[in-house]
Amino acid sequence: MKKFAFFSHICQANAMSGAEKTMFQLIQKMNEKHCCLCIFPQSGELSRQVDRLKIPTTFCRYSAVWSVKDLQGDFQIELDHIRSQGEDEAIRRTMQSLRPDYIVVNTSVNLLPAIIAKEENIPVIWFLQEHVPIYKEQWFSLVQRIEPVIIGISESVLEPFRSRGYPNHKMHCLYPCWNELDHHALRSEKMHRQLRRRYQIPYSSIVVGTVAIKVNVQKGIWHVVRAMAPLMKQDPSIHLMLRATKPINHKNAYFRQIREHIAKHRLQNRVHWIPFVKDIAQVYSALDLVVVPSVLPEGFGLTALEGMGHGKPVVAYPSGGLQEIFLSTSNKRYLAKDINPSALRKVIRPLLQSDELRQQVGERNQIQAIHQFGPDMYDKRYKMLEEKLEGCS
Repeated sequence: MKKFAFFSHICQANAMSGAEKTMFQLIQKMNEKHCCLCIFPQSGELSRQVDRLKIPTTFCRYSAVWSVKDLQGDFQIELDHIRSQGEDEAIRRTMQSLRPDYIVVNTSVNLLPAIIAKEENIPVIWFLQEHVPIYKEQWFSLVQRIEPVIIGISESVLEPFRSRGYPNHKMHCLYPCWNELDHHALRSEKMHRQLRRRYQIPYSSIVVGTVAIKVNVQKGIWHVVRAMAPLMKQDPSIHLMLRATKPINHKNAYFRQIREHIAKHRLQNRVHWIPFVKDIAQVYSALDLVVVPSVLPEGFGLTALEGMGHGKPVVAYPSGGLQEIFLSTSNKRYLAKDINPSALRKVIRPLLQSDELRQQVGERNQIQAIHQFGPDMYDKRYKMLEEKLEGCS
């Protein structure tokens, strides 16, 4: 039995991001065989979930290096500033007191724990849950110096490392796990009515929806609004639900652009902005069709898998890991050919025109979600990861 210390990049107060959800899955699985410890920058939903499993947790002040995600940003300046605040020494003391066999970090922005682990000669496992652009040479060089075992949430995430000749025995693809019992997917009929009733949407209406952590350019909500507006004008029974986990900044220019487009087409009464709902099954259950319009490559695209697992037809742009989900679940025809609203509308339209088609695709998706990404497949992929870790030790 080995000791693994997990450093999460964030710990949101009331809801887990996709990265936190998949980190939690890995913690649960590793804890079945090993001794797991979890370190968080603050208390939140993820730390509470871990605590319920009786896994030891501790809190340590450290910051994610968010400038890694900036298109033109030099993250070294931010990293140096964070280290000057003494956060590196707080992490070092935590590692020295815990004395783990491995440090596990997640996402591209969680640099400091990985750097300190390297300095302390503790092997690093880097769980990458997002796509890092290939031109981020400075970031890739830093990761290669740390020499971690890299777990990619999709093959798309691992591709830049493969192209750089990173050792294959130190990389592993571990797709997320879909477990319908964890997501209350079997209680959908009762939930189907709840959210629709709250927003006064007739039961017979067709509801299209997108689920995002926030309203920004990358998540493509502007694209789905532009794709849907002509279809909604043609058919007054169609409604659109837009759900964001984080509060919307109503002064944001991007949000204003979306709102003005909705007003221009006089669709205010049929476009519904859904605030945070802790049980995400309530949102999926209210929908007839899920759209994932990410315009930049997704590490995986967890909302697409969640939509399929809830028995919904799902359409998306061919962005990063989304392609892997759609190809493995026989949904290639529901990937837009190009990243523009017209191409998105083209794959949405047939599903809106046929109740029978939506039902057939949704039922098949529910089966495929379990077949390709269910607990049995997760266990098989995780077992292969254990074998790689044994080979690297």
